[in-house]
Amino acid sequence: MRLYLFFIFMIVGNSFADDMKSELKDDINRQQIAGDLHRENICQPVEKSAPLRKEILDGLRESYIGDSNQRVLNGDIPAVKFVVKRLCATNDYAYFCGDASGEARSSYDYDESHLETLLKKGAGEKWVAEPAVLSQQTTLSWCENANNALTNDFLAAQIKKSQQRCVLEGDSVSLTGTLEEKNNSGEVFWVLKPDSPFTCVRDADSHNPDWNQHLQLVLTAEERESLKSLIGKKVTVGGDIFLALSQQHRTPLLLDNIFRLKEIK
Repeated sequence: MRLYLFFIFMIVGNSFADDMKSELKDDINRQQIAGDLHRENICQPVEKSAPLRKEILDGLRESYIGDSNQRVLNGDIPAVKFVVKRLCATNDYAYFCGDASGEARSSYDYDESHLETLLKKGAGEKWVAEPAVLSQQTTLSWCENANNALTNDFLAAQIKKSQQRCVLEGDSVSLTGTLEEKNNSGEVFWVLKPDSPFTCVRDADSHNPDWNQHLQLVLTAEERESLKSLIGKKVTVGGDIFLALSQQHRTPLLLDNIFRLKEIK
């Protein structure tokens, strides 16, 4: 009789546990659905189990290059894991505060540094970070908006503000345009004719109306030789903004420390 009652209790107990797991799963799903329904106006938390979380972090990963001083032309970008301190999203924008782990740290990096960035949903439902290039050099001692309530309008305004700000010498940028080869008195050099020229670069020589129409690419002869098939093609280029200092610099703006130069297909 006791053995019979034991089996009854086991069956009832397992059934109760299964019901609890089912209710918990349903509750999680309801919370995710409720969050999605309110994403139109308010930046809602993105839970670990939500597919949206991976989509946003994948967009972040596309923009992160690690220590920009250690990158080489078209070299591998270190694989990192993002440790999330806060991740929220509206239907069109996302906010991230956290750390990148799993890579060697720059000797110039702070002991306590965090990535804080915004992302916008772009073409093909892909999330794109703003700024477009993130690195150890863009980390901060703290996240300014980690504890603030964020609205869709606020995130949209912040991204617009970031896109309109003056670019600074040393900023890491990613540009698209046409790659051209120039020859000045026997000196061969490459320039990028950007699809979207900069409108403001602090301290740049902008007296010439065409000051922003071409950027000289600082490349070695060996690098140019290995990539000469790209001349005349649409390319994407990543590097650091550099201002002309001498007659050897053929354009007011240059790109130095180039880590990416690839054809757009």
